[in-house]
Amino acid sequence: MTDKSAMMEKLDARHLLLDSSAAPGTAWCFRSLQELFASGALQDGTPEAPMTVYLAPDVYWLHDPEDGETFRGTEGEFLPYQQKIKCSYLSLIGLSEHPENVVIAANKGQSHGCIGNYTMLHFEGDGLYLENLTIGNYCNVDLEYPLDPSKNRPKRCKAVTQAQLGDVVGDRFHAKNCRFVSRLNLYPICGAKRSLYENCHFESTDDALNGNAVYLHCDFDFYGGCPIFATDATGSAFLDCLFRICGHRDRSGADQYFMKGQGCVYVIGCRFEDLRKESMGTSRALQVQWTRYPQPETMCYAYGNDTPIGPAEHTVDLTGKKGLRAFLVEAKSGAQYNVRNLLRGTDDWDPLGQREYLPEAETEHLPVQLVLSRGSVELTEEHRSQTLSAQVKYFSGETQEHPELACEITEDGSRIRLQRQGQELTLYGENNGARTGKNRLLVHTETGLAAMAEIIVPPTTRPAPKWQQDPCVTWQKGMFILHYELELEGAQDASLICWELEQDGERRTVSVSRTGGENRAYHPGNEASGAAVYVRVTPRTNCSTYGETIELCACSKLEPEKIEEARRVQTDFKDFPTELQPVIRPGWWTRDFYTPWEALAEWRKWEQTLPETPWSYRTAGNGCVGAGLMPTIQGVKLFYTFAEEAREMRAEVYLDPAKTSGQGFGSAGQYMDVCVGFDARTMTGPALRILRSPEASNAVAVFPVYYEDGIAAPIGERCYTAGFVTGCHIEAEIRDGRLRAHLWTEKELPASVEYPSEITVDTRTAAAGGSVGVLHTGTCGAGGWQNTVMLHGLRAE
Repeated sequence: MTDKSAMMEKLDARHLLLDSSAAPGTAWCFRSLQELFASGALQDGTPEAPMTVYLAPDVYWLHDPEDGETFRGTEGEFLPYQQKIKCSYLSLIGLSEHPENVVIAANKGQSHGCIGNYTMLHFEGDGLYLENLTIGNYCNVDLEYPLDPSKNRPKRCKAVTQAQLGDVVGDRFHAKNCRFVSRLNLYPICGAKRSLYENCHFESTDDALNGNAVYLHCDFDFYGGCPIFATDATGSAFLDCLFRICGHRDRSGADQYFMKGQGCVYVIGCRFEDLRKESMGTSRALQVQWTRYPQPETMCYAYGNDTPIGPAEHTVDLTGKKGLRAFLVEAKSGAQYNVRNLLRGTDDWDPLGQREYLPEAETEHLPVQLVLSRGSVELTEEHRSQTLSAQVKYFSGETQEHPELACEITEDGSRIRLQRQGQELTLYGENNGARTGKNRLLVHTETGLAAMAEIIVPPTTRPAPKWQQDPCVTWQKGMFILHYELELEGAQDASLICWELEQDGERRTVSVSRTGGENRAYHPGNEASGAAVYVRVTPRTNCSTYGETIELCACSKLEPEKIEEARRVQTDFKDFPTELQPVIRPGWWTRDFYTPWEALAEWRKWEQTLPETPWSYRTAGNGCVGAGLMPTIQGVKLFYTFAEEAREMRAEVYLDPAKTSGQGFGSAGQYMDVCVGFDARTMTGPALRILRSPEASNAVAVFPVYYEDGIAAPIGERCYTAGFVTGCHIEAEIRDGRLRAHLWTEKELPASVEYPSEITVDTRTAAAGGSVGVLHTGTCGAGGWQNTVMLHGLRAE
């Protein structure tokens, strides 16, 4: 610790002291952060004479940790910032070699003392420098202060919520010997054009780290599977870092990912420690990957790590390649990490002073990334040639002129020709086969940088196929069967088949084919009673034009006695229509958008226009397995209305939430209702609500509600379950004047999960109508699905 009396002699207008024990009125001294920021003493520094604030060991709160106020930030701001600081070349330096002794603290987060993603600090200005500090948000983390245990403070809440540290608008950010502590959305002063973290410690879950930075000799405690949402610009470089994996093993994927989305990550000379409580057995080696769903263009770099990082096709091993010198060089003192090369930019920023001791021959400016203008190219008949551009980039973003490039193409079912002119790559493709060719373009530089793009070449379009057997419909075992044969000539049947009902002069679609060729059977339910049944088939193969649609009347009027289990509805959504259908009518499905009366605080914040359809049938990822029906926007509803009013009803919904930790939705307050015995016209009746609660980050609150004209009120106590994960079943029944519900999951949960995997609700209420379905108010997520659910089945009787 620096001698305080000697420090007092150095204070002046550009050298201030923050010390809670200082006598009031002491020149250039401030007793709190609030006093410092209100004083106006901070003024712009210069690279040679920065504005410096020394911090004596203590815990400095940005707000009163006992206050019960809800912080909302400034109207119009992207984030709710607790403190904004505008000062160029500002240095904050703790007066202790142990950064845990000098703490800048807050304890608010999303839904816990703040509306929105609470963010402690916002800096504006170049040259921000931090040293010997801890910046911690103790909303989800216990504050333990070693110098004075009386200043210890338990975390504000057990639920992990968005509690961010800060960001900076500027260039040349450098943090040395600092600790950055929070959990979700750590946000350790992100945003600078160039950022260096040196000998720093980080604690985080997901979506947390700076996606465009150099991390040198740092250590990380990962409590989540994806610490970076997606990298920015040229990505993030980890040099001689230690990663401690502290969460649970992922039983369905890798043990640790670097990114949730895409980008570029460089991991050079790093180590991994597995500290997780759950284990798949000692025989399984630690599995680390760049991202769970790599796109063709995703390419990352590795060298000298104690654990391999995959997948291999998206990994460049720099062993023996000249490009390694961009990160690691040999000097007289031994191997040195080439931070100067990464951060020098056009102004030769050298935060570590390496030009003084690295050999001049090894300090040439070397690029780190090769990128193509597109990661996927489709060479259709209309556009059999497409041009890509290649760029070689330095870490700070500048591009290298006239790089040497080598190209190769891996062909699959099509012929590709490449013509290169400088950095422009023109591709020509032909495909006279019957299936789509999927090819890869690989581009390399002489230093070992690599880029990849996928080349899709659909087959040359053929005329529509002829009928080998004309379509006809038969009735077999309670269902209509469509029969036909096509002259395929090696292609695949991709005919469009659509079943429709006509009643009272109105037609409605009840079953559709998606990829074509399937959906030849229609099993009528009570929706078809008394209706005419039609089927329309449009012949096509996977590589042909559409033929002329043929419509057949399968039945002019379906008699009720032909319908099996007429008081039941069941679907797995594989042939389920998805177009907007807002009408509520007995025997019809209703698919519509939905805005609840309470309209959540950030309701449809990012949506400018409504999509064409409220639901789509698709594949996704994370916790969603296979394909299913998913919301396309925040706020959708799906109902089936029976032909008669219900005094008793039983329903089951089978689904996969995309969230894998059990929290179910993107933010606290978002929910899904399973409605049973409901009146969809008046929005009245009972429902089981599944809610993301601020009280839990790995469980949902489940409780019954009753709607009256669209306004829901709880009719039972909240209980919590970790079972709202992959393989979730929700059973709900109205009988004898009671709502009984059971939520459970097929998935095996880790033994350490503190909440039960299943839960039962039983409360007094009554049916109000003959509708069954779901209301979903959760956001969809940045990629359109990461926060939502995938419906795999619904049945009711």
